[in-house]
Amino acid sequence: AVRGGTAIFDGGLHYVTGGSDGAGETAVAGSFANSSRLEIKGGAKLSFTYNPTYVANSGCDIVISDGTFDCLNVVNEFLNGFADNNGTDQARTAKITIGEKGTMMARTLRIAQGKNNLAFWTSDYGVVNVRQGGLLKVRDLVVDGNYAPTAAMNFDGGTLEFFNMPGDSENPRNRFGDETGKGWGNVTLSILAGGLTINSNTDKNSTLYRSFRSGSANDGGLTIKGQSTVFLLGDNTYKGGTHLQGSVWLAIRKDGNLGAVPSAPRDDFFYESSAACLHFDKSATLDHNRGIFISSNVEMRVGAQANQTATIQGTVSGDGPGTCLKAVDNWIGV
Repeated sequence: AVRGGTAIFDGGLHYVTGGSDGAGETAVAGSFANSSRLEIKGGAKLSFTYNPTYVANSGCDIVISDGTFDCLNVVNEFLNGFADNNGTDQARTAKITIGEKGTMMARTLRIAQGKNNLAFWTSDYGVVNVRQGGLLKVRDLVVDGNYAPTAAMNFDGGTLEFFNMPGDSENPRNRFGDETGKGWGNVTLSILAGGLTINSNTDKNSTLYRSFRSGSANDGGLTIKGQSTVFLLGDNTYKGGTHLQGSVWLAIRKDGNLGAVPSAPRDDFFYESSAACLHFDKSATLDHNRGIFISSNVEMRVGAQANQTATIQGTVSGDGPGTCLKAVDNWIGV
């Protein structure tokens, strides 16, 4: 456990093989960090091998700059921020920052959880930063559904990768909570200048109900790639455009799923792989100002659900030879 100071892992392989109890912390046997700073650098790997839950309590600051924070064996969740009975520090921000050459892997990462005393929570009680070069590889992201603590995820050049565990049957799987939005009302997902890459390397669909907002004057937009279907269903306001790569199928239901509409006509949706597909899950019309740009030698595939109509009003343009716009065979309504 880390208590009130700084622990640095600089190189090497290290195992966390048990939980710890302390004064006022008996309710959380897996309490790991409390009002402290933990650094992973020099290619170090910290691997959790015991206990179904670990907790980084209020006031912790975990920085993974060069190395791996491996929580895959934590069966239930790694909990970032927990206003339990740990004393007077409950109002302090619990923060995880992944960047440069850092990787965090977890079955479930809980961004924040609190008790019913709302006065304890700051405006950014639970924070996760994914910066340039950083990789957050998760099966699920959750927050407390009972008291909805404030929380934030800030994406500035890093990658968010989804995966499934053997035996997962959910199809599609809700990566940011469900359509009811329970517990997510006080959570902001911000895309900054470096942008966000979502890599969905799963055998199940991924559904993103939450909204990604622009967190800077010129945000870097959203890149989606992988090999599964990603349902992008939030009222997104990022301004840097959407890039489609890999063999992913991107499913949308309205124009606003693709971020803020440009104030004047410009390229805003970038099609960069012939294996990808833009799929209209419901009837939708893309705005006149939302231009589509197809990379060289790429065939843009677009399709609509049966009995639905997809309408593209903006400009479709291509780069060099071999560009092509194609309605997927045997699909209705394109």
